[in-house]
Formats: sequence, C-alpha cells, structure tokens
Amino acid sequence: MGGKGSGDKPHLIDSTSKKKEAFLLAFAEMGVIKYACEKAGIDRATYYYWRTHDENFFEAAGRAQEIAADSLEQEARRRAVEGVEEPVFYQGERVATVKKYSDTLLMFLLNGEKPDKFARRVKQDTTLNATVNMNTLSDDELDAKLAALGGEE
Repeated sequence: MGGKGSGDKPHLIDSTSKKKEAFLLAFAEMGVIKYACEKAGIDRATYYYWRTHDENFFEAAGRAQEIAADSLEQEARRRAVEGVEEPVFYQGERVATVKKYSDTLLMFLLNGEKPDKFARRVKQDTTLNATVNMNTLSDDELDAKLAALGGEE
C-alpha cells in the first residue's frame, strides 16, 4: 500500500491526472469500477485504457482494489464477531434491540484463514467410468456387465 496523501485518504499513485487520482480514491473506497468511474467523471473505457497503457495506474488500481477488499473483510469480521444491533418490534412499535451475529460470515472467514481445517471437503470418485457402446458387446460381455451391476442374467 502507498503512503498517506492529503487527509485520511491513502495516496495511491504519483500522477498529475486529477481524474486518475479521483478514480483510484473512489475505487479504494467503494471497490466497484462503475461507481468509481462515475465519481471520477470518466467512462469505463477510459479506465480500461489507463490500465492497459499506464503501468503505474495498473499497479495503483490493484492496490486500490486490495484496500476495498480489506474494508469488506473488516466489515464481515465485525458482523460475524461483534454482531449487529437489530430492532425488535411489537405491535408496530420498536420495543428493543437484539444483537445478531452472522454464522455464515464467520464460516467464510474461518475457511479463508484456515482452509485445511474449515474448508468444505468433497469426496471425489477418481475411478474411470468409460462409456461403452452396448451394441458392440457380445452376449457374454453384456451378461458380465449386467452381473457386475448386480442385475440378473
């Protein structure tokens, strides 16, 4: 990540282009190309042109995307571990709040941090099941295949 620029916003690229800087700051904040383009006042094609033709911008856009992803991860962790206050209503009136936690987010975070322990495991059959053209088999071969499947002769 780059150092800090003016204020609390990260400095992502040394550039004289105000639009590039505006895009990068918006992208780091939102993580969505469409909205960052709108905020910077550029077309999506301009963003892709910059990525293709400006190596510094390409690298800075990658750092901005990492910043946005880190923010999402931080929010997921907050919702999973600290919980979110949700209102409780009775007869149309708010009477209390209850703290809710996200077990789903917690499992995703654990899977990301310790995949060997928490990743979903899928048992896979690696035996070869070749397709056979039954019309080419003799009666004896058909009988043997049927017997192997547990059928009757």
